[in-house]
Amino acid sequence: MTADDPTYPLLSFPGPIRGGKPPTEWSRSDAREVLDWLVRMLDPRTDAFLERVGASWADDRDLVLARVEAQATSLVRSPGFAERAPGPTTIVLRGRAIEYDEGLLLTAYGEALGVDIGLTLARYLQTELAEAVSWVTERHGRTNVSYNLPVLVGPEDAFDPMLIGPNVARTLLKDERPGWKSLPALYTTWAVMMGRPQEGSSAPRA
Repeated sequence: MTADDPTYPLLSFPGPIRGGKPPTEWSRSDAREVLDWLVRMLDPRTDAFLERVGASWADDRDLVLARVEAQATSLVRSPGFAERAPGPTTIVLRGRAIEYDEGLLLTAYGEALGVDIGLTLARYLQTELAEAVSWVTERHGRTNVSYNLPVLVGPEDAFDPMLIGPNVARTLLKDERPGWKSLPALYTTWAVMMGRPQEGSSAPRA
C-alpha cells in the first residue's frame, strides 16, 4: 500500500457534507441522511480497512489495534496523506493576536484514513457494549463540536468517529505525542467512558 495509491478509497460523502454547509446549518433530514450513510458504510468500510492493513476481526482486538496504529503511522507520514499548511494562521488569545503554524494538514486521503481508524474503534465499541449503545445524531447544543453528526452513544458518553479518528491520524503524524499511549489504550479509555465493559477482547460479528 503506497501513499499516492489511488486504490485507497476516499470517502463518498452524502449531499449534506458535499454541499459545504456546516453541520449546525443542516436540517434534521440532512443530519439523518449523514447518519444513515455512516451506518451503512461501517461494516464494509472497516472490513476492507482491516484487510488492507493485514488484520482480521478474528484476531485479538489489542493486536489488531496495534497493527492499525503501526500501519496508519507509516501511511499518514507518506506523501499524499498530509501536506504542509500554506502559512501561519492568526489566532486571538486574551485580546492578543498570535501567529500559529498549523504544520502538516491531512489531505482527503489522510482524512479518509482517519475516519477508517475512528470507524474501527466504533465497531469494537459497538460490539463490546452491545445493546448499551446505539447510533444517533448528536443534538446536545449547537456549540457541541459533534452537533448534527453521527455518534455512537452509550450510557455515559458519546463517540464521534469522524472527529476522533482524524484526530488520531493527526497525532500519528507527530514525532512527539504528549499524553499519547497507544491506540489500544485509547480504545480502553473510550470503552470505560462509555459503559465500563467487561475485561477481555471481543471480535465484531461478521
